Amino acid sequence: MWTLANPRLQAAIVCLVIAIVYVFIWPGRKDPDRQRPIWRKLVLRWFHSFTWILIGAACLLWSKTWALAALIVYAIFMLATLSDRKAANRP
Repeated sequence: MWTLANPRLQAAIVCLVIAIVYVFIWPGRKDPDRQRPIWRKLVLRWFHSFTWILIGAACLLWSKTWALAALIVYAIFMLATLSDRKAANRP
């Protein structure tokens, strides 16, 4: 039975709230005119929120598969972030 007293549901709700926050706070939002490859724009814009949604799904479903998917998506996000910072520092 899913009630608000269920810790898995509470964790999923917290993850959803964090995902919504990261829809509005994302790398590159202060410099939207900067030229980036389309794949990097997409990853920087949406993958952090997507990671939190997957973590929330992992909490609800108690699934290692969803947790692994979240880990993979976050790793891609971090690689894109590092790549973007490296590209910004090139002369």
